[in-house]
Amino acid sequence: MASTPNSPCGSLIAKFGYNEIVKLFDFVDSGIHRGSWWQCVEEIISSLPNFAVVLKEIIKKEVSNSLAQDCSALILAMHEDPDALPILESLAQLGYAQELVWYIEENGEIDPYC
Repeated sequence: MASTPNSPCGSLIAKFGYNEIVKLFDFVDSGIHRGSWWQCVEEIISSLPNFAVVLKEIIKKEVSNSLAQDCSALILAMHEDPDALPILESLAQLGYAQELVWYIEENGEIDPYC
């Protein structure tokens, strides 16, 4: 049974913030593909209110946690596509996320499940 925002589980998950999202990334396994833990984590995060704001904060602050930055950047790119380019380009200047920037510029969007 899926949880809804009005269910106890949905209400608790809707309160997830910065720390909870960073902890969720610890569940990401060895790949980004359908049926993986990544897909479950991405679905939870993408359903949160204001998830993009929190992901941008993680990208800027989690410099010692590259997994959290990588996952945050990819989820942000999946939802904001070209609008995510400024923050992704700032990461690319640090030697990070260049492939995401290139892919969005070439294709206009990103879908890791295709």
